[in-house]
Order: sequence, then structure tokens, then C-alpha cells
Amino acid sequence: MNIDLYKPIVFSVLLSIALNTQQSNAQHIYVEHGKNISSFKYVDPEGGYLNNLLHTSNEYMETGIKARLIKESLNLSFGANYQGYGALGNNQAENLMRWEVFYAGLDLGIDIKLSTIGKGVLYTKGNISWSRILHGHQLLNNQVVDLKRQPDFSHSLVFPSYGFGFNHPINNNLTLYVQYMRGKSLSLLEKIPYNSDKQELRIISESIGFGLMVDISNKK
Repeated sequence: MNIDLYKPIVFSVLLSIALNTQQSNAQHIYVEHGKNISSFKYVDPEGGYLNNLLHTSNEYMETGIKARLIKESLNLSFGANYQGYGALGNNQAENLMRWEVFYAGLDLGIDIKLSTIGKGVLYTKGNISWSRILHGHQLLNNQVVDLKRQPDFSHSLVFPSYGFGFNHPINNNLTLYVQYMRGKSLSLLEKIPYNSDKQELRIISESIGFGLMVDISNKK
């Protein structure tokens, strides 16, 4: 059974639930853009690590809807994202290795209010995303490899993350926010049941971005 086929269905159901949030709850459209600093964690079948990997920087973009669930304390957000990840290093033969890969997918997040600072709100957030590769490449021994055609990147990328942010209203309809998130993906390599193989490939990232929220709730 291919579990990847069911992940979009689960996200669609959650998205539908969020879309049917009561109209009395405040809703916002948000747009976010920022920098994503990432690297890869690779473990070979014997449990050895690929060392000397450096982080690289890419841009990311997100857009979606945020709905208030419990007054001003708890909010549910859902939307679409475009993420770039990468890593840089060298192997034992001192050959340069570089990866760059770009994904698009869906986000589902919950943020909780921690405190207020003036008119602003400090909050913490948990998020999970499901995405598929759009394009990417690997440079090794002066050879460029298309990652989209590689089995290691053919599976969906499931990426839980957490962080915190601060938002501040500009006026009655617009709110500006800054947000920091960090996380580690589930392994991109499919595990074989009852196999002692320790091989795994994960993406580790930290991101910081700025966003704008527009109030679309029906105010009377």
C-alpha cells in the first residue's frame, strides 16, 4: 500500500474542516516570504553519517487563510507553500558536493498566544507540511544529476516544524508579522519492514520570514 497516496486526502479533509469554520470567527488571508537555511542529514545502511555538510540559504513563500478557533488565543492556519532546500560539502576524495531542491505543497498550523506587548501579540506555532518535489539538482564530481528522477526524492516530503512569532496591527484590516520556525523532515527513504537497515535521509531547516495578514471576516 502506498501511503503517499493518502496524505493529500488527509490534508484535503483537514482543509475542508478549516474552510467550514463558523463565519463568526475572525479570518485572515496571509502572505509570507523569507529565508530558509537548510542542510541534509544522511545516515548510511550501517549507521554512519555523512559529515562536513554545510547549510545553504534559499527563499520560501507561503500563502493561505488563518481562522480563529478560541477567541484570541488559538488560531488555525492552512495554505500552500513553495520551499527551497540545499546543502554543501565534500566527500573523502575532496570533491565538491552540492544539492538544491525545491518543493511545493500544503501547510497546516496552529498558533497559540503567549502574551501581548502593546498592541502586538507574541505567539508560538506548530506546523506540518506535505509537499512534492518540483525540481532540483545534485552536483558531484562535476556531474549534474536531476534529483526529480532519483528514487530518494520521489516520495512526499512530510515536514513538522515549530517556532514563534510576533504580529502587530498596522490598521483595522492589516497586520504585519515576523516569524521564526525550525524543524526536521521525516525520512525521504522508504523503510523496509523487519530490515535492520539504518539508512535515512532527512532535511533540517531554520527559517525566518515576514508576512502580512488581511482581515476578511464579516464585520457588522
